[in-house]
Amino acid sequence: MRPSIPLSRGSRPIALGERAVDDLRFIRRTMVRGPAFTAVPGWGGVVMGSTGLLAAAVAATRPTPEGWLLTWLAAAALAIGVGGLHVGFGFYIARKHGG
Repeated sequence: MRPSIPLSRGSRPIALGERAVDDLRFIRRTMVRGPAFTAVPGWGGVVMGSTGLLAAAVAATRPTPEGWLLTWLAAAALAIGVGGLHVGFGFYIARKHGG
């Protein structure tokens, strides 16, 4: 985190343009480092979405509300596990490559 620019009366006034340029530099540095790690990488999202589609098809065939709920709870647990693995793997790769 960059140090904040003091805005007290004792410091010299900072021009809006100067502050904006500093902010844009900070945003640019952050964006450059950002792609190395995402919350759920693309393929993780695909697998999680596929889990939902499969769960919808299976849940529609369940004759009881309990069976329907059990299907969705199992799908949610599977999707959370897949997402967690992909986030962990993405974090590992980002750290390995200095991200």
